[in-house]
Amino acid sequence: MKIYLKYDMPVVCKKVLEEQINKLEITYTLTGFGEVEINETETSEKYCQLKSSLNHYGIDIVESQKSILVQKIKDTIIEMVYMDDKIQNSKFSVYLSENLITVLATSPMFFLKLLLHP
Repeated sequence: MKIYLKYDMPVVCKKVLEEQINKLEITYTLTGFGEVEINETETSEKYCQLKSSLNHYGIDIVESQKSILVQKIKDTIIEMVYMDDKIQNSKFSVYLSENLITVLATSPMFFLKLLLHP
């Protein structure tokens, strides 16, 4: 028997993140799709455990500025697909730029490097 499933990817990812972070007893805040604010200084051991447990689900911790920007673009596109009823009146380019402005604002030197050395 074949069954077809419908699932909300952002909800699934959020649930996996919550379960894995709670398992390690890390204090955190989910700040957005694909973003977690760790509220305390964690040991490298806990960081490695978190990284390993998330990798089991195909979730990687993104560390380089360029990779963060690429991932943020991907996340924004996914968000736009799953939340199309809320943003159907927006142009894609406008929605993307509005959502990426916070990433670029936090690292203006990175943005400048991208412009000068694509």
